[in-house]
Amino acid sequence: MRALHRAYIVDDDPIFQMGIREHARHADFCHDLHFFENGKLALDTLKRILLSNIDEAPDIILVDLNMPVMDGWEFLEALQQLDLKKQMIVHIISSSIDPVDLRRAREFDIVQRFISKPLRREDLMKIKTDAQNI
Repeated sequence: MRALHRAYIVDDDPIFQMGIREHARHADFCHDLHFFENGKLALDTLKRILLSNIDEAPDIILVDLNMPVMDGWEFLEALQQLDLKKQMIVHIISSSIDPVDLRRAREFDIVQRFISKPLRREDLMKIKTDAQNI
């Protein structure tokens, strides 16, 4: 069973960020949460880490779809193009209920699950359990 050490939360909503901090603490989700307000900030950080110290790469990435600068779809497309030396588990966390978004999410091999907001503590516990069993 693998432990979760680091997670990237890619979402521009400060209320969501605050909620996930609280849920993650109560669910003992992982040791190190990093928050990014858009996909570009997360991608730039990830690229830097992949070049310098792969051990600092996240185990889990939770990404919203609707963000400024680089949205979730653009982030996923760019992430899929990277030569990832570490397995990262990606979940889309979105308020979208559009069936087109659900279908599009399935086109990304790196996306494990599409979870509708609001994210609950139970969702984080399920993500953690699933990740530990991979």
